[in-house]
Amino acid sequence: LPQEACRVLEAASAATRRAKAAAEERVAGLRAALRSGTGPRGPGPLPRLALVLPARPAPGPGPPHLRLRLPLRGGSALVTFEDWRGQLVRQPQHEVQVEDCRLRLGARALHLPAPLAFQLSGRPCGRRALVSGMPPGLGLSADQLLDKLELFFCKASRGGGEVTARELLLGGRAAVLDFAEDGVVDRLYRVGWFQVPLGKRTVTLAVTPHVSGEVSNLELGHLQAPRTVLLSGVADVMEESTLRDVLELHFQRPSCGGGEVEALVYVAPGRQGYALFTPEIH
Repeated sequence: LPQEACRVLEAASAATRRAKAAAEERVAGLRAALRSGTGPRGPGPLPRLALVLPARPAPGPGPPHLRLRLPLRGGSALVTFEDWRGQLVRQPQHEVQVEDCRLRLGARALHLPAPLAFQLSGRPCGRRALVSGMPPGLGLSADQLLDKLELFFCKASRGGGEVTARELLLGGRAAVLDFAEDGVVDRLYRVGWFQVPLGKRTVTLAVTPHVSGEVSNLELGHLQAPRTVLLSGVADVMEESTLRDVLELHFQRPSCGGGEVEALVYVAPGRQGYALFTPEIH
């Protein structure tokens, strides 16, 4: 019986040594693959350079956004529908009944300035990394999100290092992290994809070198806003809030070529305003 027990123990010990050797060989292979840049990647290929514009943060608090501010003259209004109302702008004038008077309003499609051509130059920043892929609805404030990213990517065990600066981009869909040492960004890029706990979720994020870019030789043209109509000749005949309600009700009527109104902006005569257009980020 003692000899049988010894044989069982020796067999178990040999199996343990073989498993340990196989595991060490696997770890060594993974390390070599990561050093050569051929290691396992995430859901798809990563671009070598990721470009985020504008290169310099916009002035004022908060993350930079692409915004277009359109001046509005007094006596005008912008109506945005849920879908395009081509029939409405084909009728150049509209009569709107307002209590005991009628307003004659002009209606035309809204054209916004848009870039037709430009030259773009970029240069990678050796110590700056772009972290992208953050979905909406994480339930975290900007500071909380940046804190979690910094805590995750500062660990040397993940290839990271000390973070000296951080910044959110694209409304919280991406972030830029500045590291104190050279080589950190390249190590993170070689791994490419990271499973990062953010709030109650674990999110797959991509890390690429950040590129600063400059735009030159910009040529502007005009692009028709797909669902917005510009109204002119809106007289100041009642309180602004009441007049907005009257206009919205009128242009919801199919008989005038209208439809479901998503938003309406009105500027009273004698005043000036602007409409702020921001792109939706999907």
